[in-house]
Amino acid sequence: MNTSEIPFVDLVTVHRELREDLRSVFDVALDTAGFVGGPMVQNFEREFAQFCESRFCVGMANGTDALRLALMAAG
Repeated sequence: MNTSEIPFVDLVTVHRELREDLRSVFDVALDTAGFVGGPMVQNFEREFAQFCESRFCVGMANGTDALRLALMAAG
């Protein structure tokens, strides 16, 4: 199989379409350090828990941390 047959995802177009929304959220995060706890993270956790029909959600630094915590919780 030739890898040139597999198209690469066009992330440029998607980001171009969302540029202003992404920048406004990014500006708020930078201005408030909202990416380290705080209201932005708390809002995400609350809304994602509701989306997942769960009582709780805990934001993690990355997927590896999330998997590690889940495995620890599972014993």
